[in-house]
Amino acid sequence: MANNDYQGNDDGDHNDNCCPCNKLCSCICSWILPPIGIYWRFGCGKELFICIILTLLGYLPGVIYAVIMVGCD
Repeated sequence: MANNDYQGNDDGDHNDNCCPCNKLCSCICSWILPPIGIYWRFGCGKELFICIILTLLGYLPGVIYAVIMVGCD
């Protein structure tokens, strides 16, 4: 008989439950240097590329994008 007591969320995003300081560090990095916060949270991907472009266009658009992406994932 299989043990089906698992009640966790199986949506593929297991980083939030691992360590709450991961999200806190990425939030702090997002305020200081937005691409670093995005890289910390998502790694190298389209989110990082978008954040780099927005930060090069202006610091404030990069910060807004990074804070929204880190806060609403």
